Amino acid sequence: MGGLHVPLLLVVGLGATAYYLALDLRFGLTMASLIAAASLLAVRVAAGSTGTWLAVGLGLFGVGWVVQLVGHYYEGKKPAFLDDLSGLLIGPLFVVAESAFALGLRSQLHAAIVLDAGPTNTRVQGNPRRTRAVVPR
Repeated sequence: MGGLHVPLLLVVGLGATAYYLALDLRFGLTMASLIAAASLLAVRVAAGSTGTWLAVGLGLFGVGWVVQLVGHYYEGKKPAFLDDLSGLLIGPLFVVAESAFALGLRSQLHAAIVLDAGPTNTRVQGNPRRTRAVVPR
């Protein structure tokens, strides 16, 4: 840009951070710190040999897909990004928010989301075709 080298990582990271901050300040700040940490790690890995960054990249990609597939099986729903690509951007925020809710944080926001969207459905253990509603306390 105008003779200045601007890494794509910086552009995408700042864009995603702005989006997350616009949705919710506290979760946006959490996402900003996670994006910064992941970016620092990515720069270090990318500076390594081709074999190193390829192994790390493919390994993380594989682990991520396994975790996602297990989660969606447990939830009993297909991944949202299959219908709408914005799910790829909202997915990481969803994981952060659900983690916070599981830790008992942001309970008022969690209650407001459940009131608006309805309870979460999860598979009934032992029967992959049945689901049950999970309502926060």
